[in-house]
Amino acid sequence: LMLWDRAQVILWLKRTGRYFPHIRTVLRGRDLPEDLKYIAVIESALKPRAGSSRGARGIWQFIASTACNYDLTVDRFVDERRNFYFATGAAASYLKDLHDRFNSWTLACAAYNMGERGLERRIEKQEVKDYYHLLLPAETQRYVLRAIAAKLILTDPARYGFDLHPEDYYKPRKFDRVKLRAKYPTPLTLVAKAAG
Repeated sequence: LMLWDRAQVILWLKRTGRYFPHIRTVLRGRDLPEDLKYIAVIESALKPRAGSSRGARGIWQFIASTACNYDLTVDRFVDERRNFYFATGAAASYLKDLHDRFNSWTLACAAYNMGERGLERRIEKQEVKDYYHLLLPAETQRYVLRAIAAKLILTDPARYGFDLHPEDYYKPRKFDRVKLRAKYPTPLTLVAKAAG
């Protein structure tokens, strides 16, 4: 099904150049499986401005309560779910906690999709602790398989008819981080102009 939307897959491929290097660094730094990066692909198509009808935001599609549990600021002025760098660290921590809770990466991913309490209720009711044997909501049933499909396509795009060259991939953004303390709300354009 993913291959039908060829334009979307091309954008996935292009965006991997911008986002995968940092995601890999964070996952390796926490000794987590590198394949978890495909969760970001299926959650948001690697779009930092992505949002869902249920209020999830950013590349990792955090809902506000989970974001706050992982030290992301979400208020009327700031939404760090849309900050790729902060959200990637939070997602890595959340996925690690889910793995510690369920002792399975497939169940951790299922919980990431449907919520840990909902998954625990299903496991308890069905007396099954195997993702592939649980009866789950349709989206969650397909979740891990969609991540696997994304991995297959993105690791060998030529096999699926995609011919991109290194210059076709987006480059990671370069920037400096600065900390600014202002007594009053300050427009970002004013700060940018002052910084040249």
